[in-house]
Amino acid sequence: MDLADDLITRPYDVYQGLRTASPVHRITGTDGQPAWLVTRFDDVRAGLTHPLLSLDKTHAREGNYRGLGLDPGV
Repeated sequence: MDLADDLITRPYDVYQGLRTASPVHRITGTDGQPAWLVTRFDDVRAGLTHPLLSLDKTHAREGNYRGLGLDPGV
């Protein structure tokens, strides 16, 4: 089985393993771009409230901001 299958069949075990190994993991997003997966509540909350971590393109490096491709129904 691979990680994607495990996330569907036993998500709590997978996330517990990720949290135990490290609170932050570098992953590849569905768009093929690198991203960070943060697995601990307090770390996620700190990131979401930090002014330098934002979807606001004025905080992006020149030429780096692509935005998020969301389904129009979302």
